[in-house]
Amino acid sequence: MTCLLNGKVKMEEDVAVKYDLDVLVVGGGAAGFGAAICATRHGLKTMLVEQQNCLGGLITLGIVNALGGYPEGVGQELMERLKADKALKGAICDHEKTKFVLEQMVIESGAKIIYGTYIIDAVVQGNVIKGAVAQNKSGRQAILAKMVIDCSGDADVAAYAGAPFQSGSEEWGGYNMATSLDFRVGNVDYNKYLASPHPTIKKIMMDAVEKGELPYLIDGGHGVGGGGYFAVLPNRPKDRSELYLCIAHSRKCRALDAEDLTRQILEQRQQAQWLVKLFQKYMPGFENCWLIETAPMLGVRESRRILGEYVFTGKDLVLARKFPDAIARDTHGFDIHHPIDSSIGYVKHTHLPKPQEPAVCQPDEKGGYEARLKPGEYYEIPYRCLVPLKIDNLLVAGRCISADFEGQAGARLIMTCVTMGQAAGTAAALSLKDGVTPRKLDAGQLRKQLIKQGINLDKKPSLYVCGFSKESPLPEKAKYEIGPSDNLIVKT
Repeated sequence: MTCLLNGKVKMEEDVAVKYDLDVLVVGGGAAGFGAAICATRHGLKTMLVEQQNCLGGLITLGIVNALGGYPEGVGQELMERLKADKALKGAICDHEKTKFVLEQMVIESGAKIIYGTYIIDAVVQGNVIKGAVAQNKSGRQAILAKMVIDCSGDADVAAYAGAPFQSGSEEWGGYNMATSLDFRVGNVDYNKYLASPHPTIKKIMMDAVEKGELPYLIDGGHGVGGGGYFAVLPNRPKDRSELYLCIAHSRKCRALDAEDLTRQILEQRQQAQWLVKLFQKYMPGFENCWLIETAPMLGVRESRRILGEYVFTGKDLVLARKFPDAIARDTHGFDIHHPIDSSIGYVKHTHLPKPQEPAVCQPDEKGGYEARLKPGEYYEIPYRCLVPLKIDNLLVAGRCISADFEGQAGARLIMTCVTMGQAAGTAAALSLKDGVTPRKLDAGQLRKQLIKQGINLDKKPSLYVCGFSKESPLPEKAKYEIGPSDNLIVKT
């Protein structure tokens, strides 16, 4: 019963316990998918709770069809299943088929999925989380669990439980990273596009602003080739291609403010309308294209970042640091979508006072050095980044792990989030088996289990540099230059 008393709304309600589990996984995105499968494969009674009506998060609901990050373990299993279903070409997936494959893999593992369910509070006793309070069509209910894994993206459960966190960039006014609302267009003659001279999306937008056809520059980072950031979905005819596009952007974002999130969605849905008209007018092969949809989910890149037993930093990333308790690794550098300046677009570097190996360093304007991850190098993410301070029996996986603003910008990619989820699900199982909190878990034991599951922490990752492979390796003494989107370009 909720009543109004002296100008305040007073809620008094006893919440019944509906489920009593071994492991509760909150959030069905990439990390939650990995966590639920691995907890269940260890024989634990596991439930995966998701607000929306499908798994995958930004992969599916956000139309982020590019499966970025380094795939291992369950992530590699997912890619093999998608390939078998003709739903993957390179790293670009068919997001509709991916919804089904994700569900089938979780169901096959034995985990229970509950959709349409919001977690609105945490159940905490002392410094130990005991479960969460959920709200859905069945009403309000408590879900108790021996272990809780927060894969919500926004670290909602950790915040409700009282775990400390950070959000936004101190360097850029406390704003969160720019957000994107991806969209799909259909009926593109991609053969014509490839065969014709075509402007970059950046040039189309800049010219449109000058002509008054676009009120402002949406994003100035798309300067590579003809496309900027778009890709063709698999198994469509080339002359009637379907593409997903990640161009719409909002800046000065407050990702934990409902009104500002609404502003971003409204702003970017309008941008999609403008952009499709510009493509029809100025991009060869797009003359007869149409807008299929804007994504049901806004692409939030960064909001809460928990404070854990270790904070992964941008310096850790650029110096390709390795850790004795590493549970995941990646070869992807910084992916900072500028929080404030649309003309800059992207930031792919950090700053160091002096050059340090193995980073690629170049002098900056302030007497220091711009440092970028060296192509062919990789960095590791420690298990301690998954363990929040203050609260026990709680693990966090995905983009809300313990990292600073720059470190999070590299570690948040989709397939790496799957691996972090796999590590969290396995850590929960081992902690329960050994009767210890995740904080006290033997990380060496965890690593051995993850290696058995196909996360090859004992081996160097396969070369993962665009344009190079084992057959055509990266030259040992390659030279680099800065590309138009602040990326390193390898010069041979």
